[in-house]
Amino acid sequence: MLKALTVATYPIDTPRHGGQIRSAAINATLRTMGWKTEHLCVFNKNDYPEAAIGPWNFAYGSDVADKFERTGGRADVDASDHILESEEMIARISHLIRSFNPGVFLVEQPWLWPVLKCVLKETNNLSPVVYSSHNHELPLLKQLLKSGNTVGNARLLKKAEHIESDLVQHSSGLICVCEADSSSMQMGHLPLLIAPNGVWPRVAQGNNDKVLDRRLRFMDYALFVGSAHPPNASGFDTMLRPLVKMMPPNQRIAVVGGVCNLLPSTSMFNAQPGLAETRIELLGTQSEDSLTNLISHTKGFILPITEGGGTNLKTAEALYSRKPIIATPAAFRGFEKFKSYPNVFISDEATPFCQSLVTLLDKVGQATTYQREHLCGIEGLTWPQCLLHLPNFLSSLIEAMPLSRSIGPEPFLTIDGKALAELAVVGWNTYQADTADLWSSEQISILRFNELLVPKEPYSVAIDLWLYNPDSRARTVSVFSRSRLIGEVASDSSNMLRISGSIFSQDFYDDTQLELFIKNPDIDSPSQNGGSDQRMLGVNLKRIIIAQVDGLPSADADPKLSRSILEPEAPRGRGRRIGILTKSIVRAVTKSSRCRIQLDTIDGSDIGNQLEVSIRNIEFRSCLIRGWALPPGGAEPFSQVKFSLVGRAGMFHALTRQVERADVALAFGSPSLKDCGFEVEIPSGITQGTYRLSLEGVTASGRRFKESRHRLVIGGER
Repeated sequence: MLKALTVATYPIDTPRHGGQIRSAAINATLRTMGWKTEHLCVFNKNDYPEAAIGPWNFAYGSDVADKFERTGGRADVDASDHILESEEMIARISHLIRSFNPGVFLVEQPWLWPVLKCVLKETNNLSPVVYSSHNHELPLLKQLLKSGNTVGNARLLKKAEHIESDLVQHSSGLICVCEADSSSMQMGHLPLLIAPNGVWPRVAQGNNDKVLDRRLRFMDYALFVGSAHPPNASGFDTMLRPLVKMMPPNQRIAVVGGVCNLLPSTSMFNAQPGLAETRIELLGTQSEDSLTNLISHTKGFILPITEGGGTNLKTAEALYSRKPIIATPAAFRGFEKFKSYPNVFISDEATPFCQSLVTLLDKVGQATTYQREHLCGIEGLTWPQCLLHLPNFLSSLIEAMPLSRSIGPEPFLTIDGKALAELAVVGWNTYQADTADLWSSEQISILRFNELLVPKEPYSVAIDLWLYNPDSRARTVSVFSRSRLIGEVASDSSNMLRISGSIFSQDFYDDTQLELFIKNPDIDSPSQNGGSDQRMLGVNLKRIIIAQVDGLPSADADPKLSRSILEPEAPRGRGRRIGILTKSIVRAVTKSSRCRIQLDTIDGSDIGNQLEVSIRNIEFRSCLIRGWALPPGGAEPFSQVKFSLVGRAGMFHALTRQVERADVALAFGSPSLKDCGFEVEIPSGITQGTYRLSLEGVTASGRRFKESRHRLVIGGER
């Protein structure tokens, strides 16, 4: 089962504001698709009194909130400080993450990234981190800090910029609510998912509602729903100040949500308190049933948003209601295609904005006619549609592990420019000698380090390169040492890649020499228009960053870091693909077992207890493997299994699908082992040669085991 952990500065037990609603929707969507999720949050319990008590909810009291206020801090930017000052809380979070063992982390807004970064170092967790951005935080924070303590504001802005940029640097992917946010943050190097804000469909609860009966029963009203987010109040004050003078006594603006606590201090209320209070109903926080009834009976929505980033959930809610909408252009950020819909009026000037609202409230109610394309667009606003591609996006990042990030100490060795050419020994070309423009020209190219590193010390390594990929096809670039995979990364639209991993003493040939093999399965020629350029280009090596990691276990001691692989060699030519799998032999290799594994069938052929199995005259489109696997000792099954087929021609891998095996559970006398069965499809593209079948399993408690007893020989007699 795939697992995800969302991290935020608010609980999602009873979602009220936009951030809570979006995070709750992400968790609900993943669970619907079979994922297991948890939500880690740090928050002021006075702000969220309804939050449940639980191990993942880290609530602080008035003492911490008062400290933030005394020091000019903020509950978002400085949220991590409260946790980082406590070794006990860091230990608790580390234990929770070890026990849950998430396959991916979604950082909902950047503020708790310093805590997560610390815990990832503590637990040596290499699961991908995704920045789930609700908006570009720095410009928004600048708007919120227009006045006040200049020195304190400068500190907050500098700290916010560092947190967000550091999170981006260590993220494996980015989720944004709109295209504008991804462009403004300039994160083109990250895999990107645009997942707009959505809405849950509402069901009207009837007319029996105390709020409607007591305060709005005989009124024509427009509805404004907003959280206690300062831009909500400032936009209301700016756009609606002329309105109260135009409204007759039987018309109202009904305001729902935390913004009701901010409006009384605005200039609009201060300048004309009596008039404002007789035309504006501040209803505060309402139940979902009451809000549904308010939406059902309103004449329309107002969306007076003038600043801020991201997109607004209230816009999706208003559109989905099919009610008339009076809005500013900023309110339709990310919803631009809906501007031309029926009964949508948009203006950024207060007077025409208010005139349109008065006209709306004067109208006798009539049904709005929507075309088919309008209805399809509105139905696409539901959360299941907005987050439709989220599970596959996260799965692809998990499958691309090891990650393109390196969390650890500062680098002590950075190699770039002409120094890179001195490391190139096999399979490289320098096409511009003055700049050492180093390109790989073979499928496997070798870098050799002589007396640069001390082999007894563990290191983290990050290799930055640019992939020549004229056809924009999906490709994977890998880095090996002499005996194992160091790291790999899949190409994205930018083709700027970073491969990260660790180096141990067993990766060295002797006391002074280390070789790294960079594998790119496709080498292309730049002559695309009939030119005479005959170069074969693979990757353009940009930089190598190496840092020493204190206390990191050896690859032998930590199965998670050890990926046994046949030694890669520079190819003698491009590998010949075979269309027919004429004979395959699976035979056991005498090696001590780290976990219990049985392969039942490969490509439909029964293996059983045989040492060999022959598969003849089968078209080799893919390789389907079925069996079961258990970790040694105890009765805890694997929660995730990754299968690899590894040889000198490359590495082919995929996550397995769990299959119920009641027979295995019965044999071992433990019902919890019934999900130990697996099936996995290794993709086509495997050339003739010998491969090692490698299984890596992770238990729910975070224990990892590796097994690679079997080999597969492709080729032989026809």
